[in-house]
Amino acid sequence: ESAVPVQVADITDAIAIATSQWHSCALRENGTIACWGDNDSGQLGSGHTSEELEESAVPVQVADITDAIAIAIGKWHSCALREDGTIACWGSDNGLGRFGEIKSEFQETAQLGTFPVPVQVTDITDAVAIATGEEHSCALHQNGKISCWGYNLWGRLGNGQSGAEESDTLVEVAGISNAKDIAAGDGRHTCVLHESGSISCWGYFTQLGLDYAIASIEIVEIDGISNAVDIAAGWFHSCALHETGTISCWGSNWAGQLGNGLTPEELEYSFVPVEVEGIADATAVATGSSHSCALHENGTISCWGGNDYGQLGDGTGGEIGDKSSVPVRVSGISDATAVATNWSHSCALHENGTISCWGYNHYGQLGDGTKDSSAVPVQVSFITDATAIALGNNFSCAVLENEAVACWGSNGHGQLGTWRQPDSESLPGVVPGVTDAISITSGYYSSCVLREIGTIKCWGTYLYGEPVIHEVKAITIGGIEELAYYCAVRQNGKVYCWGNNYYGQLGNEAIWSAVPVNVVGFGG
Repeated sequence: ESAVPVQVADITDAIAIATSQWHSCALRENGTIACWGDNDSGQLGSGHTSEELEESAVPVQVADITDAIAIAIGKWHSCALREDGTIACWGSDNGLGRFGEIKSEFQETAQLGTFPVPVQVTDITDAVAIATGEEHSCALHQNGKISCWGYNLWGRLGNGQSGAEESDTLVEVAGISNAKDIAAGDGRHTCVLHESGSISCWGYFTQLGLDYAIASIEIVEIDGISNAVDIAAGWFHSCALHETGTISCWGSNWAGQLGNGLTPEELEYSFVPVEVEGIADATAVATGSSHSCALHENGTISCWGGNDYGQLGDGTGGEIGDKSSVPVRVSGISDATAVATNWSHSCALHENGTISCWGYNHYGQLGDGTKDSSAVPVQVSFITDATAIALGNNFSCAVLENEAVACWGSNGHGQLGTWRQPDSESLPGVVPGVTDAISITSGYYSSCVLREIGTIKCWGTYLYGEPVIHEVKAITIGGIEELAYYCAVRQNGKVYCWGNNYYGQLGNEAIWSAVPVNVVGFGG
């Protein structure tokens, strides 16, 4: 892995990229495609079998494709969307039908179920986007519907069914309404705030308001929420801020993170939202692993839930098992304009552009030059002009007035954007190459910034390729380690996600996607 980009040989005109576990592909300006990496199933598409070309360390051109406008790749196969709305795929089919109803002459000539040259998927002539999983594929149609084909384990075809069956015909995926904002949780779920004030989620079960223990094969509307103005998704719980200034949370409550005064022994989890006790003037909400925080109208902050490392900020806690099932006020903060949380630390952005943090500090994520945890806020060194903050797993980042980004804390996976230190850095350092950031989101081992031009730039690990997406208005990161995934809301209200999808958190039922794919039903 590398915390900074390394250049791919012989490609100077790429307009899109896609990566999988074993191979990568680039779409060029002239509509051709070049791929490199493993070719044991013909997934490079050059016409060479695995016996003729086992792998390639340099890009090779995909045969017979000169009019591609998008690409998507799975573990053992690749697909291209063409100008005329058709789709061609190549690589391994393994009898799972992921290429659709492929003509018999291709089946007869295929060696061990592999296709080293592109073949056309039947019955699709109006596609506008494609997505591929490890053993299935999906197409977005002009009318906003999605069709999928291939292996259906965990319901990834999105047809309301689940099991190990496969389909060699197209299956339509259900959809929902427009998105305003989005939040992804490290607990393998995603939630969307609608223009109407309702909230829908998909992925892991307890955060979805479902009373049965499965990952959702459909997008689920959260009961009882119709006036939300903000959402936050934690590891295994989620919270909504209402226009009345109240907050409701749902999901796991092992450390009292639902905030309704009931201990974990009294309420292990809630499938429906419960109101956080004593909060009626909140303007923002943030969720971490086992705790949550609210920003109040007067600039103060309250937190509730797990307090193992003092992450509630009231001067208490610090011992494993410490917690509070009701909100407590963070000490010494009366001028906050934003609050952020992650695993076991929290930070506040102040009116004057400074930042203070509290909680776990083994990796220097509090930014005060030490690695001593603190149950009360300490000021981040050298930052006096921050405009936004975001926290990842044991690291912190801030957008500055000049639209640069500074990060501090754990850096074992390049999440600070540079290898300044092999493991961690307890003081802020500027991320190279970022000069036009307007907002930021951080996940387990990575961060993404929304740029002025409406595109996204990311760094760290488990990125699954640089996202090629424009006109973005909101971004979020969820998942842990190799389960990381990313979602963005475009200006038209459409939602795109990419990365891991083991629990259905991409909303398109793929195993994972290296490129942004549309969550059906959002936008026009």
